[in-house]
Amino acid sequence: MALLAAAGLGAAFLLSGCGGSSLPPEAVVRAWNDAVVSRADDRAAKLIARDAIVIGADGAEQVLRTPENAVAWTRALPCAGLVRKLQTHQDIVTVTFLLGNREAGTCSAAGGTMTAEFEVRHKRIVFFRELSRTAAPVAAPTAAPAPAASGG
Repeated sequence: MALLAAAGLGAAFLLSGCGGSSLPPEAVVRAWNDAVVSRADDRAAKLIARDAIVIGADGAEQVLRTPENAVAWTRALPCAGLVRKLQTHQDIVTVTFLLGNREAGTCSAAGGTMTAEFEVRHKRIVFFRELSRTAAPVAAPTAAPAPAASGG
């Protein structure tokens, strides 16, 4: 019994002081993004706090009051992204993603980029705002073939 109590105290110590509670904000955002990319919507939603505020590109604000709201919001995301740039200032993480399709969705902005701002507190995302989006680069037109030289 004493061994179980000692193990419990050791686990509590590890979680409270030696890295368990010191997960940096950028690690939370990367973990959320990894879950979104792999379509693990429940896992992504667990990284979102109750009453988190999300603001889309159109400025519409939504409050994710429950874990079910967070799952539904995550599931509705049409795009996934590869992290291209990440900057952290205290609890604020600004990320630029290269957008692509999720496993079961169609991303109309695939090939473009999206920059978003996340605020992370206590290892949970409490605020998300899309800051900007750029369209996929348009392929340069190919040159018309040169007319064949006539021998004459």
